[in-house]
Amino acid sequence: MSSLTTTEPDPVAERPARRVPAEPEFWILVLGDLALFTVFFFVWTTGERADPAHFADGRATLARGIGIANTLVLLAGSAAVVRAIAALRRDDERAARAAYGLAILGGAVFLVLKAVEYAGHLRHGVDALAGPFYIDYFVFTGVHALHVVLGMVLLGVARARVGRGPAGAARPMVLQEAAATYWHVIDIVWIVLFTLIYLG
Repeated sequence: MSSLTTTEPDPVAERPARRVPAEPEFWILVLGDLALFTVFFFVWTTGERADPAHFADGRATLARGIGIANTLVLLAGSAAVVRAIAALRRDDERAARAAYGLAILGGAVFLVLKAVEYAGHLRHGVDALAGPFYIDYFVFTGVHALHVVLGMVLLGVARARVGRGPAGAARPMVLQEAAATYWHVIDIVWIVLFTLIYLG
């Protein structure tokens, strides 16, 4: 008499494979941006070591309060993006749109504050030609501001595409994840810039 054997399902085999957010091409862009800002960080630290007094004098002229406010604004924007992705995963399109809108608003506030800060320097006769500190300051923060603009555009596109395509597990999230990841990268880069430039 033969006995019947049953094969238990392999829990490891049934476990869904972990997937990296967004597409590989997107990560090439992110790594390129990180490499660019890594060069900026190196240039800044090298310049400060070469002339610490000049950098200390330049740092004293910065509006640290605006820098802190911009940091808080970007952190709040990242929190809003996290809420947007979570809302999409539970099919709450209204909450996702609202959260994306808050993040975009945060980016706009960041840019306005940065413009106010730049205007204050220019009113006092300080521009990118005032020395190595200000060359680095205007170039590095200016390039970061352009990345904020690009991040806002990506978030705007992601917000516009909320509700398109199938809902639930089949919902296409590649663009949403790419926009969210890019915004978080912008946030992290700013935190490093703020620490180097404003705090020293």
